Amino acid sequence: TGELASLQGTHFDFLQPQTLGAADPQRQGTDINLVLTPGRATTKPAAVLTAPSGVTLRLWTDQPGLQLYNAMHLQPFTGGLSGQSHDRFGGLCLEPQHFPDSLNHPAFPSIWVTPEQPYRQRLEVEITAT
Repeated sequence: TGELASLQGTHFDFLQPQTLGAADPQRQGTDINLVLTPGRATTKPAAVLTAPSGVTLRLWTDQPGLQLYNAMHLQPFTGGLSGQSHDRFGGLCLEPQHFPDSLNHPAFPSIWVTPEQPYRQRLEVEITAT
């Protein structure tokens, strides 16, 4: 629709830390493009994830959006690393990007790529363990 809806007070409000389970208590799945505050993600992480083990991932990007997908459509399979099995919600994707449907909304950041304006993306990931 081109609407940039506020997520404040919704289950997608990640301005305050919360678990992904709290963000999706009905386990319906999450596949949403989050609009990042311009300029913020270059000085502060766009995302910080902390696993129960204490491993923390921090992600910085210069992109205007961050697609969050929690593998709701993952089909059960066995044969992962060391024979592990995986099922729905067994993964998480954080995809820095421009907004979906940018082509049809002139107010959105441009996605046009030309020889004079090549596509470049900055993405930094830091992983630490406590």
